[in-house]
Amino acid sequence: MNTNIWQRLAQNKPIKILAPMEGVTDYIFRELVDKLAPADIYFTEFTSAKALLNPKARENSLKRLS
Repeated sequence: MNTNIWQRLAQNKPIKILAPMEGVTDYIFRELVDKLAPADIYFTEFTSAKALLNPKARENSLKRLS
């Protein structure tokens, strides 16, 4: 069994990937893309671990991930 996701996806060319774009690829945008033209892989924006641990910044960081 092939467990490498990139090798598995390469069998179904072309591979469609939705890359992160600050303030654009939020949850609603990803849902819309998923309904109209599903991607094979979805990436979210990078998030700072320090921001997740900081009570003042945590809420904003979690919003971007959802």
